[in-house]
Amino acid sequence: MTDNCNLRKRRAYTHGMPAQLCRRLITVFSLSCALKTLAHEPERFFFEHPSPEGSETRRFEARIDRPDDSNGFAVMLIGGGSVTDMDWFVPASYDNNGKSVPVTMSGKPTRDAKTIGDALVDAGFTVMRFSSVHADDELANETPGMAMGIPFPYSVELTRSARDAFRARAPESLDRLILVGHSLGAPRATAVADDGVVGLVCLAGAYVSRTDASVLSSSAEAAKAIEPYDSDDDGVLAGAEIEQAEADEELHSAIIDHDNDGVIHAWEVAASWRLDGRSPDSDSAKFREGIPWFSDVVRDRRIPALMIFGGLDTISIHGPWLESHAKTHELDITVEYFPELGHNLSEEREDLIDSIDPGVVDQIVVWSVSRPRTPTP
Repeated sequence: MTDNCNLRKRRAYTHGMPAQLCRRLITVFSLSCALKTLAHEPERFFFEHPSPEGSETRRFEARIDRPDDSNGFAVMLIGGGSVTDMDWFVPASYDNNGKSVPVTMSGKPTRDAKTIGDALVDAGFTVMRFSSVHADDELANETPGMAMGIPFPYSVELTRSARDAFRARAPESLDRLILVGHSLGAPRATAVADDGVVGLVCLAGAYVSRTDASVLSSSAEAAKAIEPYDSDDDGVLAGAEIEQAEADEELHSAIIDHDNDGVIHAWEVAASWRLDGRSPDSDSAKFREGIPWFSDVVRDRRIPALMIFGGLDTISIHGPWLESHAKTHELDITVEYFPELGHNLSEEREDLIDSIDPGVVDQIVVWSVSRPRTPTP
């Protein structure tokens, strides 16, 4: 597990907050959050939404946590994958034909949404978490990992119902709402962002730039391109390996250390190719039918956004494009890289993950406090 020293290793593009102020705020919030506890009992409830077929009404569990001293803003957490419970629960292990297969490095389950939510409540935000697993899913009630998946467009409509349920119970969510989405939760957040949303936080966000399959597959092509120079076969280039790759006519302009960690990952080469036009952007007007691209939403609505990527995660290919997009259109987009972390924004070892890194949680809190101020005009 890493700590706030990650700040010295990350590179960010942002209009506004200086790095020194960011570090001071993180120190303040780390100390204050350590001293606070949730002052109010959570409001637990169920909201209703039609089944995918429309043949029945289903119930979904949610909870709202309120701070002792409200700052007047609200946050809704939106999980990734096909479905998640309200804690974004990941088990410590799972059973495979009678054999226990570990999932986490610590040997303990993770509940990253709870961790993020508690930190935001301590900072003065009213926070809602919800489950996209319907309450009557019998398999999920027995084993959370067996929850029934749902189509992506349906998950967007479900997220919209969750947002409306929040607004019916928390007035501050009407026009001072920040949406935090992990992975596929990021395009879900984008799809339900309206004039009352004053900030978007995308954690390892999927499809947050205008990408198609060719762009994402270019990381595999980049991995093959750097393989001849990867003398220690560790999947990255470092030191003399970088120098040798830079001498390659095809590669030299693509060897850019986008996350400033001293090594070159395949995704960084692919990201450089994309900026050079080798991998064209998608020409589709929408991400999905009726669902806009994230980059179009933040440009057209001028919504401030925080993008956090793990340097071990191929999905980080979106980051450099978003930095360029922000400069071109003068957008308030902050792009942060945590080089040592993977897609769950935790440490990774072999196929094991762990709880979300504390530095990531601190960054979410600091940005959420410092960035959004007024509703989008």
